[in-house]
Amino acid sequence: MKLDGRGYSPLVLEQIVTAGGAVKSYEVASVLLKTLAEVEVSPRHLNNLTCMVGEELATQTEQRTEAYRNAPLPRQPNQPETPMELATVACDGGRMQTRLAEAGPGVHDAHWRETKNAGFFRMKTQSYEVDPHPQLPRCFASREHMSHLLAGVPEEMVPEEMDFTQPIPSSDPTPDWRPQSLFRTCLSSLSDSESFGLMMAAEADARGMFAARRRAYLGDGQAYNWTIQRKHFPTFEPIVDFIHPLEYLYEASRAIHLQEDAAWNVFQAWAEKTWQGGVDVIVTELRETLAELPEQEQERRDAVTTTLTYLENNRTRMDYPRYRREGLPVSSALIESLIKEINYRVKGTEKFWNDNERGAAILHVRAALLSHDDRLAKYLRQRPGSPYARTRKPPVSTAA
Repeated sequence: MKLDGRGYSPLVLEQIVTAGGAVKSYEVASVLLKTLAEVEVSPRHLNNLTCMVGEELATQTEQRTEAYRNAPLPRQPNQPETPMELATVACDGGRMQTRLAEAGPGVHDAHWRETKNAGFFRMKTQSYEVDPHPQLPRCFASREHMSHLLAGVPEEMVPEEMDFTQPIPSSDPTPDWRPQSLFRTCLSSLSDSESFGLMMAAEADARGMFAARRRAYLGDGQAYNWTIQRKHFPTFEPIVDFIHPLEYLYEASRAIHLQEDAAWNVFQAWAEKTWQGGVDVIVTELRETLAELPEQEQERRDAVTTTLTYLENNRTRMDYPRYRREGLPVSSALIESLIKEINYRVKGTEKFWNDNERGAAILHVRAALLSHDDRLAKYLRQRPGSPYARTRKPPVSTAA
């Protein structure tokens, strides 16, 4: 069997690359292939094949992105095969540990790098004449639940009588008011934000998302998220993930009120106001509080100032009652979940990936496996140079 994988059938190569990109390590992948598929490939060779295909997938993405960049202006958006009710794009960062490539055996210059990740979701939704869920969901009033989302929630604040094995009863009058994801694709890369933004636009256009009836772009407070939105997705409604400002509000409440119960009560009131679109009211309260804090309490003042700045910078992207009425998402839970799935393979204190195209290749494989369009199998069936790839026969000449 050839090192470049040309001698493998598309099905066998798909099994190899899927195993390499799906489980925790190449050693485990090698064992699974031998046990479940009767395909014997050493971990090193499996590594080589997986990275090779990942680099090819990256090249394919780059070529599509370049074609999108060079398309005549104004671009005519691709039309989806069936009308799309709601197209949602979400972007967020992940982490993977890299090392200096081609530096010999061992780990040299180990460092963490941010991965850029984007999810593209075709969604089912509906609009409402009034806000379908005006009250703050009960999960955000649960200290146990919020302890998983907010740093600094003391364990002693969690009520002992709560049965954590049972789900929190829903107070939602319309349980299915949230948009439902029907289909997703994704991208993951070590590219800089400028390159990744163009890559995202090419992916969204290939999916027909610019022609969707409704369009939403979800992100956190990272500045590059909104630069990408303004430059490449200006017709998408920009929405700050609802959970993200809660982190800032909780830190501000703790800075203002040193007693934990008092801080929690203020945080709850602010969370409800944020959910109901009252960000301007909170901004006013924080300005008044900041003016009253003693000058010598610089650490407390800094926490309030940071929260105040965040809200002022993002208030135009926090009109949550209107988003709910229009059937748009208000949480980036889908992209957060996607990043966890990507990190499952690439993130770990014991994992070091080469800081070059080879190290980035695993991200492209992982993204292909997590996309619903069967892109890995489709690529391998038509892979250039493969003796198994279908080629179009030349037309038969009718000339005399």
